[in-house]
Amino acid sequence: MHSRQQPLYIYKVMEHRQVIQAANLRLEPCTWRAWAGENQIESLTAAEYAMLFLVAREQGRVVTLDEIGNFLDGASYDVIRALAAKVRKKVGAAAITIRTVHGVGFQLVQNSGH
Repeated sequence: MHSRQQPLYIYKVMEHRQVIQAANLRLEPCTWRAWAGENQIESLTAAEYAMLFLVAREQGRVVTLDEIGNFLDGASYDVIRALAAKVRKKVGAAAITIRTVHGVGFQLVQNSGH
């Protein structure tokens, strides 16, 4: 019987004990829960949650593709871009945006007017 080892990024996220708040986005890393306003975001995969966690934790700073790839256990740039698109769709109309900095990485920014 083979036991499947969890990706390392799961442990990296779970080590973080503090709630992350960015505008109306709230993440509770130790419970793997996320909210956009009052709505819980329930359909995030572990990799999507980990990417959202990383850019939210570093809010305002551009997180490079290499940093994200390293955090996500060697994910390719194509995988990272696909994850970002899925996360944007699932987060929806929150007061934050995951901005693409082409050729560099991603940045979580607060939408103007919030």
